[in-house]
Amino acid sequence: MSGRASLLAASLAAVIAALVVGVTPAASHAYSSPRLYSTPAHEGGGAGRYFTGSRLDGLSCDACHGGGEPLVHVVRGLPEFGWAPGTAYTLDIEWSPAVEHAAVVAEVSDASGLAVGELSLPPDELLTDAERCASGTRAAVAFDLDSGRRVLGLGDCGAHRLRMQWRAPTSPAAGPVWLHLASVQGDGSGDAEGDGPMLELHRLDPIDPIDGASTEGCQIGASEIRPVGLGLVLMFGVGLLAYRRRRGSATTVALALGLICASGCARVQPWERDRLAQPDMVIDIGGELLVASEHAVEYREGSAGAVGGAGGGCGCN
Repeated sequence: MSGRASLLAASLAAVIAALVVGVTPAASHAYSSPRLYSTPAHEGGGAGRYFTGSRLDGLSCDACHGGGEPLVHVVRGLPEFGWAPGTAYTLDIEWSPAVEHAAVVAEVSDASGLAVGELSLPPDELLTDAERCASGTRAAVAFDLDSGRRVLGLGDCGAHRLRMQWRAPTSPAAGPVWLHLASVQGDGSGDAEGDGPMLELHRLDPIDPIDGASTEGCQIGASEIRPVGLGLVLMFGVGLLAYRRRRGSATTVALALGLICASGCARVQPWERDRLAQPDMVIDIGGELLVASEHAVEYREGSAGAVGGAGGGCGCN
């Protein structure tokens, strides 16, 4: 009996050991490679999580890593005064070459967590040495997820720069967007202890077409005009022309046009630069005043092409 008992005990111990090995996940240092984020957890992957800390992800690198100093980096190229629709921005994240082990993931999303705008990586021919692994290959990769997300990831391979281009949506109605940057500075031990995780969140608001425009420069009248106000101004201008049609014709015409334009001067936004000047109305001054009809032009295009530019950017509506 003692022999059978010993054999049974040995078999039971072997089964327990096998079960422990089978259910224990792989070492968490495998998460340092973004290429494994879609791999099942029992194989050492992220099980579909990319650890950007975004709304649809929910986790950042601190879910596994901790105990070390976070990665110190700089972010350049953020639209400081708000993003303009359709404009492309080059976002540049860089850290010291002295850092031997670092990984970064990035994502741009809206309030619901979905990708907004177009996020892309530079082509191979434009990569710098800092954007390449120690082997010389491209460090950053892009992931398009079925959930409508797009994530950029750079694994621990010797690179110390992540550069991306984000093209803003074509309409400011998309609202504010968020740039999620999650990073880990590793200690090279091969486990999650002693690593420094960090999550950085940047809110990027669109340029407000009304509140965001400066009141300096060409905005000499109300930015919004009601039809009643414009009608009164036109009636006043026509009456003034009739009263003084033989006295100071040039001054009268200039005054009438000035009244029309001053009634509503609106700033042209950067995304409206391709709208050309168009005739708004024709005022028949009369043959004895002018040789031909006088056109009042609605200026929808400033020659500088930007808000408050040197060439204008102000339109009379």
